[in-house]
Amino acid sequence: MRAEAKTSMTVLHHCFVEALCEAVEKMTGFCVCETSKDCEIKSTDISGAMILSGERNALFVVSVSRKTALNLISFMVGEDADHLSEEELSDGISELVNMAAGIAKIKLLDSDKKFNLSSPFAVTGDNIRITVKKHIERYEYTIGCEDVVLGIGIFYF
Repeated sequence: MRAEAKTSMTVLHHCFVEALCEAVEKMTGFCVCETSKDCEIKSTDISGAMILSGERNALFVVSVSRKTALNLISFMVGEDADHLSEEELSDGISELVNMAAGIAKIKLLDSDKKFNLSSPFAVTGDNIRITVKKHIERYEYTIGCEDVVLGIGIFYF
């Protein structure tokens, strides 16, 4: 990949990381920041995702443990974590992905980065893991604070 194109994609995925941090803080009050980059996302219990289509197509994924989902979603909806259903957890993580993608799209309005977004969706299960072929360009990050850890993956195809 040309250096120009790589720099262009770097702007895009950094924008998504920043947008997710902003969405988490707005929706939950948790002030999260990037804790590591270029790390493989560990097995998780819930992943919310969206497909970006444009000059380059990508999958934007946010993966969390059940514990993190309970912490985040209980603050988002104002309910005790003990009363949240599995459906509410997956819907909540999908909504965070949706908000982050919307924030990123707005931040990129004045740039040459134009893309369409799919509807958000969730994948749930015990110890799920997103795996992609080695030749797929990917960027993986972890953001969090003391009470929550979120894995972020952006996979270009």
